[in-house]
Amino acid sequence: MNLALLLHIYQPPIQESKAVKEIAQSCYIPLIKSIKNNQHIKLTLNMPLSLVYQLHVNGFEKLISDIKDLYESDRLELTSCAAYHPILTKIPPTLAEKEIILNEYGLGYYFGKNKGFEGEEAILVKNINGFFPPEMAVNQDLLKLLDGMGYQWVVLDETAIPGYTRASDYYPVYNFPDLNIKAVCRHKGMSDFLSFKRDTNVEDLAKVILELSQNGQSLVLGLDGEFFGHHFDEGMFLFEAFVRKILSLGINLTTVSELVEKSEEKAISAISESTWGTSAERMIEGDIYTLWDVPGSKIHTLLWEILAKVAQEADFGAHKDPAKNLYDYVTFPVWDLEELNRLPDVSLKNKIYQEVLLLQCLSSDQFWWSSNVSVNGKVMFSPLFVQRSLELYRLYATVTQNQDLLNFINIKAQEIAALL
Repeated sequence: MNLALLLHIYQPPIQESKAVKEIAQSCYIPLIKSIKNNQHIKLTLNMPLSLVYQLHVNGFEKLISDIKDLYESDRLELTSCAAYHPILTKIPPTLAEKEIILNEYGLGYYFGKNKGFEGEEAILVKNINGFFPPEMAVNQDLLKLLDGMGYQWVVLDETAIPGYTRASDYYPVYNFPDLNIKAVCRHKGMSDFLSFKRDTNVEDLAKVILELSQNGQSLVLGLDGEFFGHHFDEGMFLFEAFVRKILSLGINLTTVSELVEKSEEKAISAISESTWGTSAERMIEGDIYTLWDVPGSKIHTLLWEILAKVAQEADFGAHKDPAKNLYDYVTFPVWDLEELNRLPDVSLKNKIYQEVLLLQCLSSDQFWWSSNVSVNGKVMFSPLFVQRSLELYRLYATVTQNQDLLNFINIKAQEIAALL
C-alpha cells in the first residue's frame, strides 16, 4: 500500500512576526528536521509564497535552505498554490491566475535555480506537478483553469466527488474525459481523524489504515502541517510515532505525484463545488463554504461585498489599461517591499506594489477569523484579524487613488466594526 502525506503550511500576509516566529520554532523547524533525519520519509508539502516570504523576512533562511535541500534531493515534493491563499472559486479568473502565477514564480525564486540552461538569468523550478487549492475550494471552472496552466493533478476533498457519502468507497485518483489534469482525493475521514487527534497513541490510526488497505487502494492524507507542534503541543511526537508505525507495517510513504503514477484511475465526468470544511450533510443543504461564507453572517456578507467591489474595480482596470505581466522581471522578487523600493522606475514600482497589495487583500483568513464557528472547541473569531484585513483594503484603495472605492470600503468597515 502507498500512503501519500500532503501537508499544507501557511500564514496569512497580515500575520504578526511574533506568531510566525513562534510557529516556526514549535512546528516548521522540528518537522523539517524530522524529515531530514529519517531517510524513509517522503511527503508532499504545500507552502504558499505568503509563508515563504514571512520566513525570509523573519530570519529563517536556514529553514528555507533545508526545505530546498530536501526538495532538490527528491525527499520532499512541492505543490503550487495561490500566493496569498484566496478562495479561488469565488474571485475572478483573471485574479485567480495572477495569484497562481505569482506563487509559482515565488517557489522558483526561493527553491529553484536563478540561471537558465545557457547561464542567463531565469527562474527555473522542477517538477511542480500538483496544485493545492486554498481551503481545497474547487469547482469545474477552476479545474479547467488549472488544466490550461499545465498542472498534472489537483488535490481535493472527497466531498467534491459527485455522490459522496460517508459510506462511499474511497478512491484516490480520478480522471476526466475532456481534461488532462487528474483529481487526487484526500481521504476525508482519516485526514480529519489525524488532524483533530489530541493524544500520541497511533494504534487507532494504524488499525483504520490497515482496514483501508484491505481493498488494495492507496491512501492520500491531507491536513494542516501546523497540527504537528502548533495546534497540538505533542504533535511532533505523534508525527514521528505515526511514521514509525506506518513503516513497520510495510506501508510505503510516498509523494502524491508518485502515488498518482502508481495508482489506477477512476473516470468521472465532473466534480462538485466543494471545500475541505464541508460534509455530505452540508453539501445537501448547499453549505459549501462552511467557514468562509456562513449563511446568515452579516460580517461575511459585508466582507464579500468589499472583496467583490475591489475585485470588480481591479478587473475593470486591467481590461481598460492592459499592462504587461508585472512578474516578468527575470529574477526580481516583486513581492518584497524592500527590494521593490530599489526600482528606479517609480511608475512601474507603483504598479507592482498595487497589484501585490490587491492579491494580498483576497486572503481567505478574513472570512475564517470572522466565521464565529467552533472548530475542535475553539471559536474562529478574531476582531484583530478582521481589522487588519480592512486596513489592507483601505491601503489598496489609497495607493490606487480610488476615492470612490475607499469611501465604499469605509462605509462597509463601519458596519463591520459595529458587529465585532
